[in-house]
Amino acid sequence: MGQWNHIHKRSLSDLLEAERERLAHLERDRSELVDLLADLAQRHNGPRLEEQRRKSPSGLEFWTASDWRAFFSNPPAEKHNSSQSGWAQVSSKAKVSSKAKEAPKLKLKPRPGNGNGTLDQRQAAVLQRQIKALTNKVADLQQKPMDDGTNTSKMSKTTHDTGPLDGFKVPRVPLKHKQALDNNGFTKLVWRRGTMQMYLIATLGINAHLELDSFIAPFEKLSFRTNSTKKPLKMLSKVGLLHVDTLALQKGEFRFMLKAARLTSEGRGLCKSLGWEPLESDWDRLINQHQGKAQEAHTLAVIYFAMMARARGWATEIVPDTKGSAAPDLSVIKNGKTIQVEVELGARAGQKQTKKWHNQVKAQGYVAVCAPTLKVRKRITADCKLAKLHGIATDLHSLQEVKYHSTTPDDDLWVEEFR
Repeated sequence: MGQWNHIHKRSLSDLLEAERERLAHLERDRSELVDLLADLAQRHNGPRLEEQRRKSPSGLEFWTASDWRAFFSNPPAEKHNSSQSGWAQVSSKAKVSSKAKEAPKLKLKPRPGNGNGTLDQRQAAVLQRQIKALTNKVADLQQKPMDDGTNTSKMSKTTHDTGPLDGFKVPRVPLKHKQALDNNGFTKLVWRRGTMQMYLIATLGINAHLELDSFIAPFEKLSFRTNSTKKPLKMLSKVGLLHVDTLALQKGEFRFMLKAARLTSEGRGLCKSLGWEPLESDWDRLINQHQGKAQEAHTLAVIYFAMMARARGWATEIVPDTKGSAAPDLSVIKNGKTIQVEVELGARAGQKQTKKWHNQVKAQGYVAVCAPTLKVRKRITADCKLAKLHGIATDLHSLQEVKYHSTTPDDDLWVEEFR
């Protein structure tokens, strides 16, 4: 009996310690989200924010989710200082994680908005969508019990925000697709999870099954990477609502495959009819603007890097619109700072390659590159050093060392700074 009491006390002590850690983590998340919302609010309507601060001397720290929603329900300020950059100037192709971490301490140049310092309709729409995801996350954190550590409930293992699915309602099965669905493994559960994936693709513009799974699995209380989220993709592909493919990349000993899905024209039409206005997804953007079908390996590398960046708290924009210069593969954005990134699979020598890095320096003051492997990364950074260029670099293989479903905004996106 004495041994049993000892084991019981030790187990209880471990549970209490885990709960304290969970509460501390929630408090850090809440504080970071308040800071991020304040940053968004400043860009959305700075003068009104200052007015609200004067009326609320206790500070933004004590604003509820309702307070934030009330603030953002007003239209954005019509004009923005041209020296600002980041969230308020991200186009409708931007995707965002709900947490943020400090960007590398390099001199970042601001990006232009739509040319006249104001938000266009697409930019305003995506900003509102990002704000909604953030306020949902803050509301979720505020509802968590912040007790004295005596609550011994099991610590959550979820590392990704499920906010985009909060309030999701399963649509009715369209009559025109019912027969085909019945012939291809339709069940109410498969339809539910399949339409969740269509909803996420349409409203967030993401494509990788791994990323879709990171939202659906915790929302549905499933284990990550199960057939429960793979089977719906197969069904929706067979009835013509999704294009589903497995993209592959091989560079030396590094080999990577990723299942991805995008809406067909029929799928886009269905989403529109349900009120889910589809964004141009990462994959669609690469096909439309960057020879995505002809360069499958490069397409996969860009999609994968963008996904890993979002898991680390960065917003992303694939093939961003740039004025007067060649568009980079993507931009990553955090805390109002934008970094234009080139995803380079090889370390080709020559004038053309060197010109690419010089163009990056001209555009933002430094090079930012993602390579597939450490070996290729080292070759690229060596070439840049030889050309007396400085910058930051990362590689997919190094990023992959942290398992995706274990990734947090505290994990670094950049693994090297070179001069």
